[in-house]
Amino acid sequence: MAEHWITVKEAALCCNITERAIRLNAENDRIKYKYVDGKGRNGRQLRILLESLSDEAQCRYAEKRRKPVSRDISEQLLDGLPQDKLDELNEKLLIVQEYIRFRDSYPHKDHVKQFVRYMKKNYPMFEFKPERLSKWAVRYEQYGAGGLIDLRGHSSSSGTSLTNEMQDMFLKYYLSDKEPSIKECYDAVKNNLDGDVPSISSFKRFLYTVPDSTLALYRKGKKFFEDNYLPSIPTDYDSVPSNYEWVADHHVYDVIVNDRGKVGRAWLSTWIDRRSRYILGYVIRMSEPNSDTVLDSFVEAVRNCGLPRVIQIDNGKDYTTHDLFNLDNDYSLAAELNLKVRHTIPYNAKAKHIERAFRTIEHFDKMLDSYCGDRPEHRAESMGKTNAKIANQVMTFEKFKEVAEYVIKLYNNTEQSGKGMNGRTPYQCYKEEFTEPMRRIGEKELLSVMRRRTRTVTVTKNGVKFAELDRKDYYLGDFVRQYIGKKVYAKYFTGDVRTIHVYLAENGAFLAVLPCKELYVYGAGEAVNKQVIRNNAKEKSKMRAFAKSCYPHNVEVPLIEDVYRRRAEAFGEPDFSDIPSISKFEFDKKMEIERISEEEQRIDNAAAKIYVLPADEDDDYESKLSRRFANG
Repeated sequence: MAEHWITVKEAALCCNITERAIRLNAENDRIKYKYVDGKGRNGRQLRILLESLSDEAQCRYAEKRRKPVSRDISEQLLDGLPQDKLDELNEKLLIVQEYIRFRDSYPHKDHVKQFVRYMKKNYPMFEFKPERLSKWAVRYEQYGAGGLIDLRGHSSSSGTSLTNEMQDMFLKYYLSDKEPSIKECYDAVKNNLDGDVPSISSFKRFLYTVPDSTLALYRKGKKFFEDNYLPSIPTDYDSVPSNYEWVADHHVYDVIVNDRGKVGRAWLSTWIDRRSRYILGYVIRMSEPNSDTVLDSFVEAVRNCGLPRVIQIDNGKDYTTHDLFNLDNDYSLAAELNLKVRHTIPYNAKAKHIERAFRTIEHFDKMLDSYCGDRPEHRAESMGKTNAKIANQVMTFEKFKEVAEYVIKLYNNTEQSGKGMNGRTPYQCYKEEFTEPMRRIGEKELLSVMRRRTRTVTVTKNGVKFAELDRKDYYLGDFVRQYIGKKVYAKYFTGDVRTIHVYLAENGAFLAVLPCKELYVYGAGEAVNKQVIRNNAKEKSKMRAFAKSCYPHNVEVPLIEDVYRRRAEAFGEPDFSDIPSISKFEFDKKMEIERISEEEQRIDNAAAKIYVLPADEDDDYESKLSRRFANG
């Protein structure tokens, strides 16, 4: 936070005491003070630190700075000024008062130049010509606020003041992360409102009343606001022992290196002890870090310094992957090691103390010839070419890695003045602040635990297949026959995936070591492919035999139809004789049924009736018929 030094007279007015009392308080170290070059005893003037005064005095000083035009000017003159002239006077008055305060507290000759920078940084809404500051200051000191009135073009016409609608509309435009200028916002308001709109000076003066925190939040963004205006919680380092909490992060070096033709910047992935800021373990590589890099750096830190109780990581996917430090996964590395995981606030570098270590390391790197700066405008002129053109003049990656290891060792053994360090080096602080034994892991156990883990899959007829391992088939006949249909996961070493170690997802029990299944390759040779086919046929035979081994071949059981028959006969025939019953049909209903039966019988008899001729008629008919055929 910037310090504000004021004169003895200003301090006396703010505190409502005499100037002599202010000087006595300064001599007795009740308030902070300093001497600057100027007119006075021995060419020095006393200045008082505003922040060392009471809160009431600071409030009075702030009110005095924001006080509008003093009414000691002729009321008639002020009332006759148009609104634009009054706004201009208010703006000029605030600039002059700020300039006089700055001039008196800044002892060097370039106070005008520095004041212009100060105003652009803190009050960008004000525009003025630097060469007029001294003239305005002389007039103000001689004639007060009245000496700043510009009567050129003066008329008695009265203007309008800013209405609430104008203020709200202007702020709506101005409070944007696009950071529009005052002129652009003023033009937008003027074009949207009918009627007279005050001059732009009125809006500039209005902006002076808007809190700096509001301007920071809406124009600079949430991150700038949180970093500069929200209070932070101080860390009590004395309450945290060594090796209790580790913090992890990546850092790209601002040094150009050449890795066998690949020119670029190297990456540092490291773990640091929160209490002592001691760098525990790290990995330096040319490629951008990933989850494998995170695991490798963690293995190095554990190999050097044992296990922590808590780790703090950011929200990047290389840290939050399911198998490393994700406590939602019951078989992750953090769950197996019983680590507590904390996540930092996104985009908040201050929440990770490791960022300070990175800045210290960069101070060492600035001395290297191939240092390129942390941003384009800081890049040295000798490094202003493309990476391809400077490939021959930068150091090799192997050489830089060696230097980087030296720098980390220097950092760990350099005295620091941070909280809780008490002038000790990170190495000294780390050794002296242990409260419990270091929890080390043996090399064999370390290699067994520090492996990547896959997601769970179901064992199929072809074994197991994991997306993390390029969906290759891992197969063992005995394993598949015993665990087909079970949920499993695998642990593996990233450098060698020819075999994997498979565990049961239900309870984490180790099951088997599976080799990668040999693939059938077309065109690999007849003998090779025949051998693959024979091996596959053997596995099929073993699976059939295993499946048949549980079938009871020598057991005779009754036919299921006989079982059904015996069970059905055991129930017998249904008997409803013991249930009382009544007839549901009346007499007329019975008559209707009888008539229907008679009609149906009559129809059936008529359809079945056969016609029969009498005997004499039958003989006559046959004789007649024979005679007809005889006569031709």
